[in-house]
Amino acid sequence: MKAEMVRGYLYYTDEKGSYRIPVGRRSRKCLIVLDEKKEEYKRSLEIDLFTGFVYYSVDNATSGGLSYYYDMSSKKVGHYFIHRYLRMARSRGVEVSPEELEVFEKLPCADWETELGKLPGWKEAIENRLQDLLLPETEPLRIRLQENTSISGEQGTGLPYTSIVFVQSPAAYPARTREQAFLLESTPRSTLRYRDETIGTEFFHEDEEYERFLSGTEEAWIRQLADRLTGTNDGKPLPAEMPVPEESLDALIPQRKDFVLREVTIRYKDGKTVTVPCDSEDRTGNAWTLQAALRGLLRREIELTAD
Repeated sequence: MKAEMVRGYLYYTDEKGSYRIPVGRRSRKCLIVLDEKKEEYKRSLEIDLFTGFVYYSVDNATSGGLSYYYDMSSKKVGHYFIHRYLRMARSRGVEVSPEELEVFEKLPCADWETELGKLPGWKEAIENRLQDLLLPETEPLRIRLQENTSISGEQGTGLPYTSIVFVQSPAAYPARTREQAFLLESTPRSTLRYRDETIGTEFFHEDEEYERFLSGTEEAWIRQLADRLTGTNDGKPLPAEMPVPEESLDALIPQRKDFVLREVTIRYKDGKTVTVPCDSEDRTGNAWTLQAALRGLLRREIELTAD
């Protein structure tokens, strides 16, 4: 296993594959909450546990709050503003211990790790800063599949597809389509890959890359979901029930409420291409389920077991 942070990106490799993801604000930890109003806003000072930079952060529960702050929800601050925000917070009754005040007023500084280590819990937070960024961010969804002759084996042997491409558009802007392409390779190992090469993704922290080595169980599950979407299974009858209920995967696609799926194109190794329009509730549901399965495997959010 190898993990490292380079210029705001986490690079990780292990026996399951690898990924490169932009970390963003996940690398920060709150120093002190300066002001808070439930369900409206929260203003705080945060520190990046890799650089030692301090940020003034505003989290708003309403869109109006962001527009009030000119969409600048986070900005780097130095000694002057740190002292100013601390004075304002104390004048409003925010409690800051003398030990905390002594450390906070020194930030940012060259020996910030040593200084923060004087406060309870901070030494452990700094020591575990890389481990806390690894995927999955929460407990993985564990899916137990019933015993089936088509779902077995630890070593992947390859799926019949070269790519599965989802065409979607923002619900608010139907004319703006975007493709998410999942690539499949068979040599030397069965591998699922994803890389978003859309121009501008780096500005929205969406330029992540993933690689996952597939087991036989994972391959068979992907194929069942793809067959359910296309309605074909090489002449063989499809299972009466989905391998996993759609609802259990729904939470793994946070953009579902904001995007509309238009169609899914599956390209096969023999040159055949099948395009499935998402023109019905069943097709749309099956397409979202397939996309959730692919993303969930890549992001380590799904663990499969076969009885």
